[in-house]
Formats: sequence, C-alpha cells, structure tokens
Amino acid sequence: MQLGGSQLYPHLKKLWVNVRIYEKYSYQSIYRRNMKFFLLLKKTILLIVIMALGFCSNPLSTSAQTPGKVYRIGWLGPTYGIYHKVFLKKLSRLGWAEGQNFIMEYRSVDGKVDRLADHAVELVGLGVDVILTTLTPSTRAAMNATSTIPIVFTIVDDPVGDGFVASLAQPGGNLTGLSNNTIEISGKVLQLLNEAVPRASRIAYMWTPATNRKASLALEIMKTAAETLGLELQAIKVSNAEDFGPVFSAMLDKDAQAVVILAGPLMIENTARIVELALINRIPLMVNGSSTWVQSGALMSYTPPYSPQFSRAAKIVDKILKGRDPGDIPVELPKIYDFAINLKTARQLGISIPQSLLWANKLVE
Repeated sequence: MQLGGSQLYPHLKKLWVNVRIYEKYSYQSIYRRNMKFFLLLKKTILLIVIMALGFCSNPLSTSAQTPGKVYRIGWLGPTYGIYHKVFLKKLSRLGWAEGQNFIMEYRSVDGKVDRLADHAVELVGLGVDVILTTLTPSTRAAMNATSTIPIVFTIVDDPVGDGFVASLAQPGGNLTGLSNNTIEISGKVLQLLNEAVPRASRIAYMWTPATNRKASLALEIMKTAAETLGLELQAIKVSNAEDFGPVFSAMLDKDAQAVVILAGPLMIENTARIVELALINRIPLMVNGSSTWVQSGALMSYTPPYSPQFSRAAKIVDKILKGRDPGDIPVELPKIYDFAINLKTARQLGISIPQSLLWANKLVE
C-alpha cells in the first residue's frame, strides 16, 4: 500500500515522539553509547517530515493536470510549414504526447485574414484549453472571441500598444506570449544599412500605412535614427501589389540610393517582385524581416528568428496546462537576432561589405 503525504505525516510524528522519549529516559545507557546513530535518525525523520509537509502544501506542478484528460490546443494563423513542428517537438520534450494527452486543432487562414474571426469562434466552440496564435491579426481575432480561454501569441510586434496585455511584466487577463520587437529595432536596421552602404545618404522607406500600424510606428523611430546618422529618409506609401512598379520609379525620380522595408503581409506576399525590382533598378534593399528575403536576393535583413519563439511558446503552453495563470506569465522579448547578408547581391551592386559587418550569422554566397 502506498501512503500519500497526508497519510504519512501521523506515522512520522509518532516515530519522532518515540525517539524523543527514548532519548530522555535512556540517555545514560544506550542513547549515550549510540549518540551518533540517534542524531542521524532524528535528522532523517525531520527531513522526511518536512518533505511530507511540503508535498501536502505544494503538490507537484503536474497535479494541476486532470489525470487521463486529453487537452486541446488550438492553433490560429499560419504555421509557415515548419514552426508547428518546432512547437510540437518542444512539447514532446516537456513530456507531452500528441494523441495521448493532447491533440491539436489547426485553423490556418492561408492569407485570408477575413476568415480569422470565424476560425477563432470555431476553436472556442470546440472547448480548447489554450489557443496559440501567430501574428497580430490572429491574436486580435482570438482575443475578440474569448476572454477566458488562455491565449499564447507569437510574432506580435507591439502587444501593449495593440491592447493585448496591460504590460510586458504583468500581462493580466488571458493573454501572454512573445513579442517580435521589430518596431524597436527599426533604428538598428537603418544603422546597419548605413554601415554597409555609407555612400547612400537618401534612403527610401516603403510602407503600407492603411493596413500596417507597426509600419507607422517604425517610421517614427527611423526618422529619429536618420537624423542622428545624417540621412535623408523618404517615406513612400504602398497600398497594393500594383503599386510596386510605380513606387520604384518614384524612388529613382527622388534619387533614393537604398530602400528599407518592414516586412508585413503585403510585402511578404510580393517578396519576389520587390527583390526583382530592387535588383533591376540597382537599389540596395534592407529588410526588417526574415532572412528568407536575403535568400531571395535582398542585400541584407535583420530580425529576431521565428523558430525560437515557437519553442518558447511551447514552454508557456506547458505552464498554462499545468495550472499557471497566463496573466501572471511575463511577455518574452527576443534573446537573439538574425543578421543576414547576401554577398552575391553585394557584388552585383558593386558594394564592398566592411569587415565590421561580417559578424552576420547568415552569409549567402
């Protein structure tokens, strides 16, 4: 028969009392001759009592899980083909087995943002235990659908400004997760471009103000950085895919010597077109976004890598399923950044990358 902490305590207490009595009335004889033994016995019993009391008052974290329950984890937003695998791999390392103690419910919109609200409502209707979201629109849809089910967000730039959390340290409510922090690094992006192409004093910033709030915030940070660096920043608006051709012509008319973009939905969907236009017009392209841009031919990119976010998101989900309140789990910021340079593009544009930038962790030949 196995005894729990509460059942074990009375027996240990009785044994402790007996040792004390034996110590009192047998001191002159057996106890004195075996003092070391009894001292060790007392310490052992005391340690066991403390452990038993600790077990009763503070059970194992896994005790918050319902034995035999199969948890449902909702995924709202794109998986990008690989990031859900990173998430599942980390969950497996934390002791979760898909199909045994949890199942996934995926709702990916495939670029159709207008379906997010319906998918969020579907996940809530399924009674999922937690929802993982990717990108700001997915997070907003989930937040609008439920105020009780925990939501763990990823690839979100401004969780406080977007109203998802009260603060990074104390989110409050039912949301927490990981901030991408790409707005705050906008000044760094401009600095890296200036170091790589010091002759470029007129920089175009291509943005989508109507649909991309973070691009507007990034613009303000870049204006400050440009003033510090002595650069002229030219903000050029883009509303749809048909604008890219005319926009690059406008850049040439304004004598722009390089272009910076903050990767958003419209930009990402037209990656190949933007890179092609930059190369044809021989304009160095710096992207505040994934290194996939550099692999496609952009000169440089700088951003937090996405994969670690999904691994860390799995740890947050694990905590929540074991009883933690999402409102008490701080929002995490990036710990590392990807800096990528396409050396082939640099050669095509006649740019000599200085040694001071060859610390980039991704160099494309």
